[in-house]
Amino acid sequence: MKINLFNYIITIKKKKRKYVKRALDAPVAPNGYVHRWIREESIKRIDHRRSFKKTGYSLVKANKYRNSFPVIEKGRFKGHIGLGGLILARISEDIVNERKRYYDRSN
Repeated sequence: MKINLFNYIITIKKKKRKYVKRALDAPVAPNGYVHRWIREESIKRIDHRRSFKKTGYSLVKANKYRNSFPVIEKGRFKGHIGLGGLILARISEDIVNERKRYYDRSN
């Protein structure tokens, strides 16, 4: 793109980025549980109302697993597994199945 500014021509070139599709790795969940990635902003919003525990989720601490997963180093969620604004949470399979049945019936 060329921009003419006070008798100067400024040329702006954009480089094309190659996006690599990466899967979010997560440790294997214990029997009876499922791991889910949750946005940090939504946890803050839910936790503000003090109802995060009522949803059935619990955050996964990194000390239970080896160093092969990214750990949050600063802030409120320090010591939990997280990457790029996402935090790993654990939820019971029973709750997941109940929600699935509820939404299947409503559609």
